Amino acid sequence: MAGCGIPAGGVWFIAGAMLVGGSPANGLVFTAGFALALLIFSLAGWLGAGWCRRLANTRHLVRKLAFLNLYRHRGASLACFVTIAMGVFLISLIPQVQKGLQTEIQRPEGLKIPVFFLMDIQDDQTGDLETFMQDHPGNLENLSPMVRGRILSVNDDPFHTREDTRESSGRSRRTEHNFSYRADLDPSETIVQGPPLSSDPWKFGSQTLFEISVARSFADDHDLVIGDTMRFDIQGMVLEGRIHNIRKVRWNSFQPNFFLLFQNGVLNNAPKTWLGAVAQVPPDQRPGLKNKIVQAFPNISIIDVTQMITTLTFIADRLSISVRFMAWLAIAAGLVSIFSIARHQARRQAAQTNLLKVLGTGFGDIRRISLLEFGSLGFAAALVAVILSAGFSRAIAWYFFDSLWALDMGYLLGILILTTLICMATAVAAAGKILKTRPLMLLKKSG
Repeated sequence: MAGCGIPAGGVWFIAGAMLVGGSPANGLVFTAGFALALLIFSLAGWLGAGWCRRLANTRHLVRKLAFLNLYRHRGASLACFVTIAMGVFLISLIPQVQKGLQTEIQRPEGLKIPVFFLMDIQDDQTGDLETFMQDHPGNLENLSPMVRGRILSVNDDPFHTREDTRESSGRSRRTEHNFSYRADLDPSETIVQGPPLSSDPWKFGSQTLFEISVARSFADDHDLVIGDTMRFDIQGMVLEGRIHNIRKVRWNSFQPNFFLLFQNGVLNNAPKTWLGAVAQVPPDQRPGLKNKIVQAFPNISIIDVTQMITTLTFIADRLSISVRFMAWLAIAAGLVSIFSIARHQARRQAAQTNLLKVLGTGFGDIRRISLLEFGSLGFAAALVAVILSAGFSRAIAWYFFDSLWALDMGYLLGILILTTLICMATAVAAAGKILKTRPLMLLKKSG
């Protein structure tokens, strides 16, 4: 029955990863990453034990005995190494991803975050709103038309049928979406495949299909490629277009952006509402401007982007606390192992310690042996862990968050130093009683 524990635990771990990850694919990616990290730590620890034998080949007494002890007890040393490395890995991994997300949300490179996001602007209000903003602080930016419609088919396959065959959530199975058009792309948009949309207006009744620009995330979710034809129901009128390019959208710009942009001329005369953004408003004038917009245009909905960013950052911080807590528990487990092993080895090496004392070795040198032995173990484990966490956090950011990543070197160095010091202090505390015992007492116990 005990032999079934590990496979059963592995199954539950994988199932939990799939549940938290939102899909079997994400869960398997997480499980594979965890297993790979564990394998790397085990391999690094085993190779490190071999290096300990080489480092022990010296006339320096402290270094010789410290690394010789690690080599002689390489099984216990490997267990400590892997446990500490996994704890440091988790502690270092999450903040790297979190820092990248927070930096991109708060200060996205090359973009200006607006103060307010405006919705439900009516077609006949755009001119009045522009005139209003000219007399008040702030800039009205990126006024964008929005037309509601349904996606009927892709390459003559019903859109809802295509969606039912995927693992996507209910959100992806929607057939009704918001569409728009614009003369020039927003700075938050970049074409990654295909040419820009034609600047010539598309004419109704033309035998040529109108051009469509698709956001890369939407194309990936729905298996869309350049050249696919799409049929739409725009307020009762059936229209057909062809995907002309794929563009990357930085949604964290908080600007009006859309999954699908149509060629100019398709939606121009359709009933629509508008979205907009207000930027460059001094902090002390934001509440007043918000109230004035509501009074002048009661139907317009306003989202305070700065407040939303603060809330998102707070939520991210709270979520990371639980992950860091679990990681520190892993570190604590490693320290308990170090304490037990250091104490056990100190007792086993009581005769060696006694001999060193009889031969005139000072208490300081004997203590430095323990400091070097377990300090090296903690430093090596932490060093491998922080390096691996940097690589894994970069991969996670690329896979899940569109490469939103930032390296926090100061934090990693702090974790490296702190882990080493904690391991050294734990080892000295565990072996302290043996180190302070007089040689005569050790002889009596051994006798």
